[in-house]
Amino acid sequence: STTPLRIDRDVLRAHLRALAEEIDVPARDARLRFNPATGGLTVIRSSQPGRQLDIDATMTAVETALVDGRGQAELVLVETQPRVDMNRVAEMGIRELVAGGTTYFAGSSAARIRNIEVAAEKFDGVVIPPGEIFSFNEFVEDVTAANGFEDSLIIWGDRTAVGVGGGVCQVSTTVFRAAYAAGLPIVERYNHGYVVSWYGEPGMDATIYTPTVDFRFRNDTGAYLLIEPVVDSAQGVISFNLYGTRPERQVTIGEPVVTDVKAPEPPVYEVDEDLATGEKQQVEWEQKGMTVTVTRTIVENGTTRADSITSVYQPWRAMYLIGPGTLAPQTDP
Repeated sequence: STTPLRIDRDVLRAHLRALAEEIDVPARDARLRFNPATGGLTVIRSSQPGRQLDIDATMTAVETALVDGRGQAELVLVETQPRVDMNRVAEMGIRELVAGGTTYFAGSSAARIRNIEVAAEKFDGVVIPPGEIFSFNEFVEDVTAANGFEDSLIIWGDRTAVGVGGGVCQVSTTVFRAAYAAGLPIVERYNHGYVVSWYGEPGMDATIYTPTVDFRFRNDTGAYLLIEPVVDSAQGVISFNLYGTRPERQVTIGEPVVTDVKAPEPPVYEVDEDLATGEKQQVEWEQKGMTVTVTRTIVENGTTRADSITSVYQPWRAMYLIGPGTLAPQTDP
């Protein structure tokens, strides 16, 4: 008698999962543009169905083929649908401005401005279905030179350094302000390590660092939300508008409450061999440390609720580079 062939299901499943990573094609969501003057929507990127390997069904097909004595089995592929279908635009409820957020970046370097433009463009026309969670990192993708970003100043550990993507947090901060003004639930948000002057009053910033540090919010409006970035590089202004169906809610954002203020350490001076004797160059500017709490009050359907975000900023001391042989100023102990 012959011994029937048996399948190691764990090995087969692992093989099919690896295969799925190669052949799966994600569905592509439509992207839209809203005209506030007419209320009309334009499709600026078409939606497309995707393709996904049905692993369980394929395993069953392989087992059946073995039982039947066949030497091969067909992969079972299923069509996946986009979350945002261009054929259902009229049903999405995108008809008015829900909320917006604005920040300013005049005085930024050319590289920082370019990074703001590149990052903002990645959100042009993004649509968030009702109940879905928006992830900033999902759309900005990798902050790398290959993805269009340039070297600029970033916060790296305990100092400001040159790195790819400086300025992207200007964009995440602006998106955060729009979502917060709309009364949307904030799922994930982190403040910068120290107070960053670009963002005005502290407590309303949102830092990201792909892929680990994200900014996320939930669309709880009951309709689709369309994201519109508007960048005016000449004036140094970036805005994000959220279009959809405005809920019957009134959102009030209170003034930042500052506590636990801490003075920075005295300035530090480092010798830079590239500078001449007597030359001094400032590379860090001092900022006080503090804890900042911002409270948001939402009145909706006759009920009032409040939530708060708290940001803890570390004190940041000034730093200077000096040429060899340059005497550093004395600081009080």
